[in-house]
Amino acid sequence: MSDLFIMNLMSALVIGLLYVTFLLTPKMTRKDIIFGIVIPLDRAKDKEIEAATKSYYANITIFTTVIAVLYFVVQNTIFNNPAILVAVVFIIIFVYFLIFLKANSRIKAYKAKNNLLANKKQMVYVNTEMSQKLRNTAVLSSFWFIIPAIIAACNLILPLMKYDQLPSKIGIHWNIYGVADNFIDKSVGAVITNGMMMVILVGILAFANYSIAISKNKIDVAQPMSSSQKLYKFKRFNSIMLFSLTLVISSLITVFNLNSLNLISVNLAKITPVLIVAFVLIIFVPIFLTFKLGQGGSNLKTSTNEDIDNTVSNIDDDIFWKLGSIYYNPNDPSLFVEKRFGVGWTLNFGNKIAIAISIGFIILILAMCIFPLIFS
Repeated sequence: MSDLFIMNLMSALVIGLLYVTFLLTPKMTRKDIIFGIVIPLDRAKDKEIEAATKSYYANITIFTTVIAVLYFVVQNTIFNNPAILVAVVFIIIFVYFLIFLKANSRIKAYKAKNNLLANKKQMVYVNTEMSQKLRNTAVLSSFWFIIPAIIAACNLILPLMKYDQLPSKIGIHWNIYGVADNFIDKSVGAVITNGMMMVILVGILAFANYSIAISKNKIDVAQPMSSSQKLYKFKRFNSIMLFSLTLVISSLITVFNLNSLNLISVNLAKITPVLIVAFVLIIFVPIFLTFKLGQGGSNLKTSTNEDIDNTVSNIDDDIFWKLGSIYYNPNDPSLFVEKRFGVGWTLNFGNKIAIAISIGFIILILAMCIFPLIFS
């Protein structure tokens, strides 16, 4: 296969995944959240809301078609460079966000004009027993991440122990076949930096698992029992999935790294099919589970036969969601809250600890990018 063919295939995969993800995001979001706006469950299928959703789908599809055609024409006839794909990805995400904002403004205006929550009693459902269960039993203990942490530490300890046996060049990046395709010169600093990368990554993923445990529990007041059960399953699935991904990624990278350093001997050619399958699973299993679960487990079914109480509604906190997706509420002690659009959690930027975490994360990412360059 030619390099151009592989580039086209990878580009189609990346653009296709972005398109499908943003196209299906409204289907994954909680049923009472329409493009980042709180809507009563019994009004979620109003004609104006369905029209805004169809318009979103059309705009996403039209834009993706146009940008994809332009990209592949340029990539195949004018300028073949991977940097183009990176630029296109940023453009696509930015325009998708603008399309979301347009839908968000339309729903917000419709809600205000028709005063959709006027006859609803706004409430917050609190169940201390369920909160304890969601925090202590739904999410895997952080101790589980000691296993991938030990595997990751092998990338640091073994190379230092056998430093004299290492090759003059150290691999820092591998393709899907496990073959190193980017190197830096051998040095103690390079070995330490290379080894610490995986340890830091495991630490970040372990913290992500912890954030699921301490995140604010959003339980629908119109269906509190079934909503609680769905949220429990949602947190459980995500925690197990996160641990599994951490274990697989740390194991694969450790094998690649130690093999490139000649500390172990693995015939990567013979296990290439396994590597490809692992690569596909790492990408597509989380995506599939995300679509299957929905935000907060909203797409799941429970054994609880509970009617929807249309006289009540969740608290209208739209005012705290800037641009429909950034949560800023200094009066809310929660550090992590559910995303308004999509699946997962986001920070409460009204919390000073969240600001510190964001800054620390940015510094960490920059350090992981700069340190390999220092020793290259």
